[in-house]
Amino acid sequence: MQSESIGALVSAIGAVMAEVGYVRGTGKNSHHKYNYTSDEDLAAAVQPALVKHGVAILPVRVNSIGAVIAASSFRRGELLIRPASGCKSRSRARA
Repeated sequence: MQSESIGALVSAIGAVMAEVGYVRGTGKNSHHKYNYTSDEDLAAAVQPALVKHGVAILPVRVNSIGAVIAASSFRRGELLIRPASGCKSRSRARA
């Protein structure tokens, strides 16, 4: 059951990626002389496609060893938690 949900999520993310394509950045680092894509640029570019394909991006906090800490109050959809490499794997999914 979880693998089907993960497959649906991967499909939806692929559809978002195909629809959005390349995101040109407007940020400029004058000290090191390079341009970058800001989080505002990225959010503005992907938001419509995320909504269309039913994908939500939720903020998470990462502790000092890289494990993802997510709120347990998320009640709808699915919440997948994957720790950084080197940490014990823990995942939780809710339908």
